[in-house]
Amino acid sequence: MSSVGAIVTDPYSLLKSPLLGFVLSGSVVALDHLSRRRLEAGEPPARGTMLAVALVGGLLAGLGSGLIDRYRPLGSPGGSEFFSGIEVPFLLTTAAGVAYGLALHYLYWRRWSAPAPGFSKAGVLLRLCLGGYLVGTARFFLFAFFDTPGSSEAFALFVYGGLLTGLPFAALWGASLIALDPGWSFERWEKTSAWGEFRLY
Repeated sequence: MSSVGAIVTDPYSLLKSPLLGFVLSGSVVALDHLSRRRLEAGEPPARGTMLAVALVGGLLAGLGSGLIDRYRPLGSPGGSEFFSGIEVPFLLTTAAGVAYGLALHYLYWRRWSAPAPGFSKAGVLLRLCLGGYLVGTARFFLFAFFDTPGSSEAFALFVYGGLLTGLPFAALWGASLIALDPGWSFERWEKTSAWGEFRLY
C-alpha cells in the first residue's frame, strides 16, 4: 500500500483529525469568551490574546497527536511503512499541531480586517484552505526528511499530503466556524445570551 493510500486508511492517523478539530474549535470559542468585553464594545479580539490561545490550543492538539503516534503499534493494519514502520519524532508531531493552531487561528482572526459591513465568508474559507494546505505540505516534507523515502514516494507525499489532509481539514474546520462560531461577527455575538447559546444563520 502506498503512503498516499495510507493517509486515508490508517485508523490511528484518522483519530488525529477529530482531535485536532475539537481542540482548535474549542480554543476559538475560548477566545470569544476571553474577549467578550471587547466584542461587546464592538472591538475584535486582541492579536496577542489570539496568538496565546492559538499557541495553547495547538500545543494541546499536537501533544494529543503525538501520544496517538507514540502508543500505536508499529506496523499497524492500514498503515504503510511511512506511517507505521517508523517512529515519527514526538517533537515533530507536536510542532505540527502548533503550526496548524497558529496558522488557522491567525487566518481566521484576519476576518476582522475585512471591510464593512461584513466579512466575505468565501474569502475567509479560501485563506483557511490555502493555509491548511501549506501547513499540511510542510508537515509531510518534514516527515519525509526523517524517513527519507524513495524519490517517487516523496513526490507523491509532497503533492498529495497537503491536499488529502491539511486542505480538507481546514475547509471543514472553517465552514463549521463560519456557521456556528458565536463570535463570527459583532452582530452574531450580540445575540449570544449565555455561554454556548447562539443562533445559526
